[in-house]
Amino acid sequence: MKVIPGRLLRGLYVRNSLRWIQNGFTFDLTNRLPGVVVVKVLPLEIDGETWPAAGVSFVTGGQSRTGHQIFPWRPWRVPRGTFKVRVQGKVIDAGRHTVKLSVVARFLGRLEVGFTDTVHQGASEPREPARESETERPRAD
Repeated sequence: MKVIPGRLLRGLYVRNSLRWIQNGFTFDLTNRLPGVVVVKVLPLEIDGETWPAAGVSFVTGGQSRTGHQIFPWRPWRVPRGTFKVRVQGKVIDAGRHTVKLSVVARFLGRLEVGFTDTVHQGASEPREPARESETERPRAD
């Protein structure tokens, strides 16, 4: 098993890329390692709470793969360069957050990318989907 220095993994997060998206948040990672093949995505940690891998997706070249679609028999070859990680269904508040993404990579074992950052000031406010009880219904007059 190869050993990847922790400082190299910490350097994968693109600083100030933490942003709100509708019904969640996103951040960027930059992969500088050739030949990384992810065979399993573990639950994400956000401020000490876990979030299921099914709510995590990786967006590269206009295509998206969710964490629950990645298996040893259907791995994800991590591209070199920058890509987005989207977390759906988990809306975060303004302020500082600690995030840890853990995956299992073929021949490398468990890899963890962790960071603490503040939602970028240029990001628009998060929007949760409206609940039926909160939406206005047309009145029958």
